[in-house]
Amino acid sequence: MNRPIALQVIEVMPNAVRADGIDPTVDCGDCSALCCRLTVVLHPKDHVAAALTTTLANGIAVMAHAADGYCVALSTGAHRSCTIYDTRPGDCRRFAMGGAYCRSERSAC
Repeated sequence: MNRPIALQVIEVMPNAVRADGIDPTVDCGDCSALCCRLTVVLHPKDHVAAALTTTLANGIAVMAHAADGYCVALSTGAHRSCTIYDTRPGDCRRFAMGGAYCRSERSAC
């Protein structure tokens, strides 16, 4: 017996934010990894090597930043990428490319 399959259609229009809040025209490829300069708070479920973390004066564990201000897990070179992508912290996983926070950071620079 064949059953109909419900498909969700997301319309993509240039410079238009979708109903889920994502701007599909935003691409990490044309960004200088601004999100990797933000403070990433680590939570108990995050499993990041201690060498990549630091503790703030208030006792909160966060991803460490290199002297250039970028996350220490970010590779160097022309095309930066996360060296711990598969095990990145939850806050990094929730940061949506093209989402409101992403767009806000891009417009601030």
